[in-house]
Order: sequence, then structure tokens, then C-alpha cells
Amino acid sequence: MKTSVTKLSPSEGQIILWKAGYGRIPTHTELAIRGINSSESLLCVLCFKEPESMDHLLCHCEVVSKIWKMWCFMWNVQLVFPEKVKDLIVV
Repeated sequence: MKTSVTKLSPSEGQIILWKAGYGRIPTHTELAIRGINSSESLLCVLCFKEPESMDHLLCHCEVVSKIWKMWCFMWNVQLVFPEKVKDLIVV
């Protein structure tokens, strides 16, 4: 039986969850901590209201929140957003 590489490799969603669990999503704030200047501003590129941290981007950004709510409504799922992404993901 042949096994393709795609079956053995993790999906994009799994990679994002893994990175989120370890705080390795390259947000503006994370890049600044690493000494990488990603832009002049650390503000979220979606809402321009808060610094773009992993927790803001995945849990608190009003633009992303609308997308989460729409997805949850579509799949009839209730989700309570935690303060931190790590509270949502068990590593």
C-alpha cells in the first residue's frame, strides 16, 4: 500500500494549533521580541486597535471574533473565548 506524503504531514490547522500552543505564531509582538522589525507599528493589521499578540489575534480581535462567531453559528457550536490561547489549547 502506498502512503502519500500529504497523509503523513500535518494539516495547516494542526500546525497553527501547535504553534499557538507553544506561542510561536509570528505576530508583530512576537517578532519584536525576537528583534525582527516586521513593521513600524505593533498594532493588529486587522483592527488597528490593539498590539498584535497571539492572544489578541486569535481570541480578542473584533474582526477575527466576527469570523469565529459566524463559523460557530454555521456549525451550531458554542465557544467561550478565554483570556489566553493556551487556556483553549491543551498541549
